Amino acid sequence: MTAPDEHVEPYLVTKPTCAARDEQGRPCDAAPTVPCPSCLLVAYCGDTCRVRHWGVHKLDCKKTQVFERLGDSLAGEQDDARYYPTFWAGYAATDILNLEKTEGRFFDGELSLLLAGQSPFRHFIYSLLKIPKTATPTLQAHFRIISTPSLYRDFLVMHLLFAQNQDPYLNAEAAIHLMYSAKLPRLLWDHIAKVMGPYFCDLDTTFDELTGHQDSRDSDSCESEIPSHFVWRHDELEFAAVLFGFQWRWLRNIATPKTQMSSEQASIVRALDIENNCEPLRSAASRMTRSRALGMMKWRRDGLLLPFGHPTEAILFRDDGSYPAGASAEPIGEWPMEVLDFGDDLAQNDVYGKMFYYLRDMLVRFQEERKRFTIRIVVASAKLHDVLHDVPEEIFFDRIHMGELWDFHPACNLTIAATYLRHRDENPFATMLAMSRQSVVRGTELEPPGDALGDNLTALASSSAVLDEYAPPTAIGDGCSKAGLRRRIGLLMWHNWDKFSDRFLYNPGLFAFYVSFALTTGNFDSVFKCGFLGLEYKEKNTITRKWPNRLVHSRNDKPTLRDFNRYVGWFDNVPQRWIEWRRVDDYDETQWENARSCVLNLLWSDMIEVQQSVLELNEACKPMVDSMEKALVDAGTCNDGAAMDWLDDDEDLGRRIEELLKDDVGSDEKPGKKETAETKGQKSKRKKGKKK
Repeated sequence: MTAPDEHVEPYLVTKPTCAARDEQGRPCDAAPTVPCPSCLLVAYCGDTCRVRHWGVHKLDCKKTQVFERLGDSLAGEQDDARYYPTFWAGYAATDILNLEKTEGRFFDGELSLLLAGQSPFRHFIYSLLKIPKTATPTLQAHFRIISTPSLYRDFLVMHLLFAQNQDPYLNAEAAIHLMYSAKLPRLLWDHIAKVMGPYFCDLDTTFDELTGHQDSRDSDSCESEIPSHFVWRHDELEFAAVLFGFQWRWLRNIATPKTQMSSEQASIVRALDIENNCEPLRSAASRMTRSRALGMMKWRRDGLLLPFGHPTEAILFRDDGSYPAGASAEPIGEWPMEVLDFGDDLAQNDVYGKMFYYLRDMLVRFQEERKRFTIRIVVASAKLHDVLHDVPEEIFFDRIHMGELWDFHPACNLTIAATYLRHRDENPFATMLAMSRQSVVRGTELEPPGDALGDNLTALASSSAVLDEYAPPTAIGDGCSKAGLRRRIGLLMWHNWDKFSDRFLYNPGLFAFYVSFALTTGNFDSVFKCGFLGLEYKEKNTITRKWPNRLVHSRNDKPTLRDFNRYVGWFDNVPQRWIEWRRVDDYDETQWENARSCVLNLLWSDMIEVQQSVLELNEACKPMVDSMEKALVDAGTCNDGAAMDWLDDDEDLGRRIEELLKDDVGSDEKPGKKETAETKGQKSKRKKGKKK
């Protein structure tokens, strides 16, 4: 990027303004007082501006009438199981401390947090702002960010929000656009470069000293397999980062880009991303109100997290190397639906405008509130399995946030928690938090005939009176229409999520993890029933709401039509369940080593295959076991308490199970085998089974 012109006007903080332009074509800066009555997405300073701007605005305002004229043919074929990859996290920022109900409103001790996953810094922001004014904990937060684009995003945003002697509104707006927008005003780029300049100067100097020549900072020839550790301190903040050389160079290049993409190239990039990674427009729009669909279409068109009618002149596109796949999808799911209730501006239906002002208000408050606390931040880029190796030995955590990583490999999540979660004897509120977006959907696949959620979702009969009013029963063969889609989502809302989710979580074929690595026939239960390596599942959540995106909690609930439409038109309707675990015991070291080896070498799908095979073999042997036990009891050669002891010595059965397990674990040529980190074979430096 070229140096800014010295005469460029300073960046003006975003504010609600009239959406029209004056006679010279310049944006009208007057305060809005009159909304567009048709869409409630934009507002004007008066009727004169509204009439003058109608020739431009009607192109957007009338656009969804085309969809409405299509009627029920809009939705098209629906695939409820289809997953569209997205760069954004699939669940909202959450208070992972809940100090009011846990450690207490007057807590002033130290809390250690481990936050892993996609963009975990948003949980830290949200949680810090929820800390009671009377509490002053010392916070030590370790971030393990699994994707490189998310690492860059969170790293730069952290430095903006902890920057000293800078305008908090300018920091907040720069952070918002760094997190979400595909384009950035040039003056915000300059501000980011100004904030990050001292850090990158330190980095360049350090790399020059390490390699002995200046060209190394831009060369891949100095690539090292050993990450570099940098620490900065000021006031009550300590910031540490552990990253590889190429990651440092990428961060510097993103903050100070040398090239820009043209508008034509930008349009092509977004169009391809939408085609490959986003829900088809006609399907997504069929769930939404007119105004909601308009906002989504504008986002897909320009990728700017700004109010709908805000001018977009002088905005430059990023370098194409920093545009991740799936970033054209809607990002609104990363924050709670309370976004929709923020502010009382005239543009009531402008979802992205509300989100912008909601985030800016939150980030400005964060910059002020964080001054109350002593904070230590450690950032590293790590794959899920790497977390088993790279956390310092002496640290135990009061909260471990694994988030959506649970659905990728729950056994690995639990092994990490068993290693690093603080024992309940030291902190009864220490918790591992995991988010499952599969439990209800996959739980329906396990239901017995006649009790199928899929059948219920296509039922034509009336159910709840409220649902029948908001989404009436549809005709036979109408399941793929707009009305049919709305009906199916409504039926899911009124369904018993707990029943299907519990059926999934307590299924031993999916969660009997001891079977996969313990080489034993003694424990065939789901870990949700028997525990895992000293961890115990919490039947009742103490930190989070079990169902954060649930609108209907009982058949008699009566949500308003507005809330129903909001839910149906939200980015994602998949039931989300927070799962909480606590550490109640020390683990057996042999079992821990077996578990670690297993999760480093097997995908969860591989473990399921092993577990189901062993369970089927055990089930097949049951008649023989029962017959021999009965014969022994009848003959008086064993008592009831010892009737099953012979099974432990059954060489044929034991040998068969062990061979089955070894065949699966040792099959390196199995298609789809997951590549693991180079460190997977290393001996963990962590002392197992010791409480600190």
